[in-house]
Amino acid sequence: MLGVSVTKVDKKIALFGLALAAVYYYLGSEWWVDVLSSFAVHFALLFLAGAVVALFHLRLLIAALNLTFAVLALSPLLLQQAPTTVRSADVQFALQNVHSQNIDHAPVLKALKESKADVFGLLEVNEAWLKDIKQHFPKYKVIARPRDDNFGLALVTRIPVKSHRFIESTQGVPSLEVLLMTERGPLLLELLHAPPPLGKKAWQRRNLLIRTALKRARGSRHPALLLGDFNLTPTSPQWKALFESSDFKRAGLPFGTWPALGGNFGICIDHLLISKRIEVSSASTLPRTSSDHRAQLIGIRLTR
Repeated sequence: MLGVSVTKVDKKIALFGLALAAVYYYLGSEWWVDVLSSFAVHFALLFLAGAVVALFHLRLLIAALNLTFAVLALSPLLLQQAPTTVRSADVQFALQNVHSQNIDHAPVLKALKESKADVFGLLEVNEAWLKDIKQHFPKYKVIARPRDDNFGLALVTRIPVKSHRFIESTQGVPSLEVLLMTERGPLLLELLHAPPPLGKKAWQRRNLLIRTALKRARGSRHPALLLGDFNLTPTSPQWKALFESSDFKRAGLPFGTWPALGGNFGICIDHLLISKRIEVSSASTLPRTSSDHRAQLIGIRLTR
């Protein structure tokens, strides 16, 4: 009996794929589907395993189904990426959720400093973190609003700043809008940390925060980028709803950023999104440190 059930595992995986497809299609606007979609990479690995088992038993239709589900699960991560089109960068950005409860600051700040980025977007910054950030980057301008919860923000930059403002949202968390004066012209930056969508109200708050920041960025006459922990993956139905009609594309690598221990197989929730008139020159992740998020290093170039 055990042998029979094992040989049919590929069929069960295919049926699971059909059930997931139905859930996404008919219930994509539900908050819990959003959470479920965060594990698309892991589902894809399951479907690939099902395809291998089916091929081993020469069940070609089942193999094709599982392979199709794997491609459908992974394709949003790849299709939302802005390609690398230039060799040199105007500005190097580093994005790091430092983790407010992390008291081992030195490894995080050392890795960031060694990256030699021009601008650092830092999330979950409290007073203790801010003190050490200023000590590690004495020649950079630091714009910060520390908080005791997980929604403190800091921007550390050696690019001149023309203006900045903190925007208090109706969701109870701040966003930071900064106009950077790069050598090739002004660049608008929006730094944000959206609430995790654990429950319908939190899901709505997250969506509204991102939608509002995106609206501000789209209304700028300057090239613009959104930077932060969105608590949203490109595999979510809400990603398509929020960004399908915009010109913004995700720069960086289509790999997981949280938890850091998951490496490339974590969940992809930390993003840098760029408008038209911005091109990507490079993208990488920094070595894992004491934070629970992986840091990203992304080079961009403004087009005239």
